[in-house]
Amino acid sequence: MKKYILHMDAIIVVVILFVLCISANIFQRKLHGDLHKENIALISQLTNTKLELIGNKASLKQCNGMDETN
Repeated sequence: MKKYILHMDAIIVVVILFVLCISANIFQRKLHGDLHKENIALISQLTNTKLELIGNKASLKQCNGMDETN
């Protein structure tokens, strides 16, 4: 029967790697959340800009129509 030796340095390395992986995942989750909020804000801003552009185009067509009748 073989004997297995438990190396303390290997356990310490595995624990350190585990902690680093967990902390990296938490950091990436925070970054993803921040980027998601920024993306939603930019989509909202783009939608508002498009609506304003449509309104300005309609006003411009109305003004052009008034010029042609005079």
